[in-house]
Amino acid sequence: MHVSDIRTCMDASSAPVDRRKILVFEEDKFLVSLMHMLLYREGFDLSIITNEENALDHIQGQPPPELLFISHKWLNNDFPPVIQSMQHHKGWQDVSVILLMNYFDEDMIEHALEVGVSDYLLQPIEPSVLLDVIQKYILVK
Repeated sequence: MHVSDIRTCMDASSAPVDRRKILVFEEDKFLVSLMHMLLYREGFDLSIITNEENALDHIQGQPPPELLFISHKWLNNDFPPVIQSMQHHKGWQDVSVILLMNYFDEDMIEHALEVGVSDYLLQPIEPSVLLDVIQKYILVK
């Protein structure tokens, strides 16, 4: 037997896995690190973008993720640039967008739904609720 024929527990954990892609547009580093820790264990890769300019560049130059989380702060105006850009780039129109909110604001939720957001999560985010939302929007596709 050759050394290369011997598998170790390290080999099992480093085996290539098809990981699901989630994009997060959020500047709160603590929230993003918690989401990353939880979702990575569940088989997801998170890409994080912390400012609107980089988000717009990403939408224009990268393939769409399976799901997008976006900070409520990014939806301040009537026609949020990020949402508009998504609606004009192939494949991005089909991405479900989940609004991350620091507090309950009925007007903000209504506005978000009007511009194309699919759902929202209130912080602090419960891990089971986060996983339920992901299951609702991407695992059933």
